Amino acid sequence: MNKIITIIFCALLLSCQSTPIQNPSTQTTPTTQKVVIIPLTVGNKWIHTSNYGREATSEVTNTLIRNGKTWFQYIEISDTYVGMNTNEGHLEYYGSIDNKDIDIEGTNECTSLKFPVIQYEEYECDEVKISVTPNVTISVPAGSFNTYLYVFGFDNSDRTQAWYAPNIGLIKQINGSESFELIKYSIANEK
Repeated sequence: MNKIITIIFCALLLSCQSTPIQNPSTQTTPTTQKVVIIPLTVGNKWIHTSNYGREATSEVTNTLIRNGKTWFQYIEISDTYVGMNTNEGHLEYYGSIDNKDIDIEGTNECTSLKFPVIQYEEYECDEVKISVTPNVTISVPAGSFNTYLYVFGFDNSDRTQAWYAPNIGLIKQINGSESFELIKYSIANEK
């Protein structure tokens, strides 16, 4: 009986030991990084190279505020887009864009990159059929990445395949006979 009481007493002593109180100014608060399919911060840059030896720079170039929403203008491979990340994925504006201004009224937007998804899924954006397959690992010159494979259009003659890694962006793209692979990138993730 004395042995049991001694063990319980020792356990209580150990559990009552206090840890030093930290000065609130030196305490660190864990930061939670928002997980997105394309990290949209002005200045983020990706360099891709094609199977034909062509190098393409993709970059987030500008922010635009319309109707209280912040949109990001970015170049991906050779096309200019305007988009934002939402809880459903990447929302894209698909209308006329000039380099000075865009007119976003909310009628020309759709989720072009659903994220996150748990299993294979099909949907449409701007009358384009899209499928997405999660957890596809690929290796490119910039490294190996766990990606989401998006296929735009289901007709083999006119389809684009694009692999995106969360919080990194476009890793690989195949459009017709030309493919692009990520060789380096510089990003500041969204918070």
